[in-house]
Amino acid sequence: MLGSPSAREARKELFEAFRRYREKNDITAYTTHMQAVGLVRGDFEMIASMIRQSLLPKSTFLEVYYELVILCWKALEPSIRVEREKRGSNRYLQEFENLAGDAEKYSRDVIRENNPEPIARVS
Repeated sequence: MLGSPSAREARKELFEAFRRYREKNDITAYTTHMQAVGLVRGDFEMIASMIRQSLLPKSTFLEVYYELVILCWKALEPSIRVEREKRGSNRYLQEFENLAGDAEKYSRDVIRENNPEPIARVS
């Protein structure tokens, strides 16, 4: 799921949207890439739900993808916060947020690294 060409391209677009958001502090930077943003959100929410339902081992997933989870959460968080406000619900993408917290804990406690930051410029 995360390794497909379309998933990789969607993440590339997400990071471009995040870069533009940070440059201008303009949340509308995400709207240009809304399809890609939605795909990345959906992928991680689905994976997080599968982990919660014990369909996918969390430790195995985090061992391989902890850094990607953190990077994507940090890149998506501003747009998710806005969407939660619009919906009047903090439950929107809560599974993904929980998974990001688990990934940050894994990075700190197991890998013993600082949590990564999303790239500032996409080349």
